[in-house]
Amino acid sequence: IFYSLAVHCMMSGGFRVCGNFVLFVALIFVASSTWHLQRSGLFGVWKSFQSNSSEFADCTTVYSDAIGSEDAVLLSHDPPVFILSSAPRRTMMEAFTQEGRLYKFNATSKKVSEIPLEGFTGILHPHGIDLFRIPATGEVLLFVVNHQHQGMSEQVVIFEYRDDKLIHRRTVENDKFISLNDVLAIGEDKFYVTNDHGHSRENFMFLITTIIPRLSRASVVYFDGVSSYFAVKPGEIQFPNGIARSKDSSRVFVASAANPGILFSYYFDSTTPGTLLEEKTLVVGTGIDNLDVAEDSSVWAGCHPNAILFLLHAAGVLEHAPSQVLQIEVSNTEDIKVTEKFSSAGELVPASSCAVQTRNLLVVTPVFSDHFALCYR
Repeated sequence: IFYSLAVHCMMSGGFRVCGNFVLFVALIFVASSTWHLQRSGLFGVWKSFQSNSSEFADCTTVYSDAIGSEDAVLLSHDPPVFILSSAPRRTMMEAFTQEGRLYKFNATSKKVSEIPLEGFTGILHPHGIDLFRIPATGEVLLFVVNHQHQGMSEQVVIFEYRDDKLIHRRTVENDKFISLNDVLAIGEDKFYVTNDHGHSRENFMFLITTIIPRLSRASVVYFDGVSSYFAVKPGEIQFPNGIARSKDSSRVFVASAANPGILFSYYFDSTTPGTLLEEKTLVVGTGIDNLDVAEDSSVWAGCHPNAILFLLHAAGVLEHAPSQVLQIEVSNTEDIKVTEKFSSAGELVPASSCAVQTRNLLVVTPVFSDHFALCYR
């Protein structure tokens, strides 16, 4: 950027004018960068994060082969069983992405087991996941955001969960699938996905727009089984991450992980699902990640309370990064209540990305690590 400015300035204004101009632009860039870093927690890096879970006080750490179980969905309440999306996340920025797995976690037995795949022969690096139950038949479908190697298409893979196996039904690729993060299923082959960037991972602008999210042209895409639509147009949202739908299906919630952390509420109209109309924005003041809607209709969010510590953890510099879980009561959008339900310096679960609550327990999963937290009331 500075090089282009300098060349343009030298051609039009000479060395002295150009030098002053480039210096002025550099000062603005440094000031802007410092402001963004401060909002990301730069000056709170040495802050002491305390573990706190007053409601879910009985917490244990569950170690397993499910490394980087970045997202989780509830498969059944009784017994409490979850599906975990697991992959070595740090390889996503490498040319060849290491494959991951899908696991089942039984909270009663505390057993984590890999779910066999049937009929799927591609590269599997799962990210966001969602369940959909077909009302007429009771069939259970699992929608999986799938990252292949750099330069290859982003995918949504649809499986049927049956007899403790995942049976491949369909793989969807689309030119609007650019940098997928999470998926929300609303039909047998209908779904929303979030593009957390407007550029693919191998594009240099991916890195630039990670630093400056305003330039990212991120979006939310709706796929109707045949065609795709920008339900939230590129540039109207920054770094959209988790996506979920309210229990009464009237609203779609999208988490924006860009500072200062925002939960967007959109009106959902089944007659025009290709367009989401913004209803309300709620500033949560933390790095909100994946979303899950509990039985009481509240939204549970895994969060990263300090972005700088998260990035240091992502780079492998720090073993731990702080974790946080919020419960957001949104049934009355005029009186939204946000309550912190769990926090940890990272020893129980580092860099929490997902929180799923059912009955008397809470499961909190990480972005990178081989262990997650299981907490009871």
